[in-house]
Amino acid sequence: TYLDRDRSAVANNGIILLHGYREEGDVYYLSKNYGSTWQVIAPGAYPRAPQSPNLALSHDGQTIVISDVNPLGYLAPYLSRDGGSTWNELIPPTADPDQWAWGLNSLSGDGTTVALVGLNSTIGVYSLSISHDKGLTWQVAMTTPTDTEAPVIQTNGGASSNNGTTLAITLLDDFAGHFVTSLSHDGGLTWQVQSNVLSGGDIAMSDDGQVIVTNGNSNQYVSWNGGENWQILTTN
Repeated sequence: TYLDRDRSAVANNGIILLHGYREEGDVYYLSKNYGSTWQVIAPGAYPRAPQSPNLALSHDGQTIVISDVNPLGYLAPYLSRDGGSTWNELIPPTADPDQWAWGLNSLSGDGTTVALVGLNSTIGVYSLSISHDKGLTWQVAMTTPTDTEAPVIQTNGGASSNNGTTLAITLLDDFAGHFVTSLSHDGGLTWQVQSNVLSGGDIAMSDDGQVIVTNGNSNQYVSWNGGENWQILTTN
């Protein structure tokens, strides 16, 4: 088995979630004892993980979100509220649910806030949906058509504070030819594009939402005050 170091998550209590490769296909591995023993988890329609998985763990390891293939053949996020014992497919309310493919954008540290990005290729629309109760109810935070000159939501490149109040997403600005970061400080109700911060799609955030780091085309940007000010991160 070959493990994917870019697709892993660790909880505060020794629970580890990994994506790996083996002969029969891609799989998810879950350990609840600091890696001493492992189990394969496959909540979707097929007994193997997708080749481009997204995954996340809450700090206590009880809330887990992974991407898998649903019975309709779409890539879909699945959530467990009990450390992987049971699973539910996350389906934000849409007019045509069978036409949407959803991917995980971020999970808050306390496990309550889940942000998903969906694509409806039939009508050419991206949608950002957010739940603050572990996927029980949803709000549509943002929609962008795929053929617009406005920045388009990206599935990857999201981050959340511990309580889900501060959120960050990556937008692709095709017109300008680069990625940008957008922040929300009210749980996704309003957003502010950080126009002076070029994003490469990777964002990290501290639990209190004050320290945010994102990688640009050739620079790392950091904010020490929740995005109010930014500076290029240097190592000397």
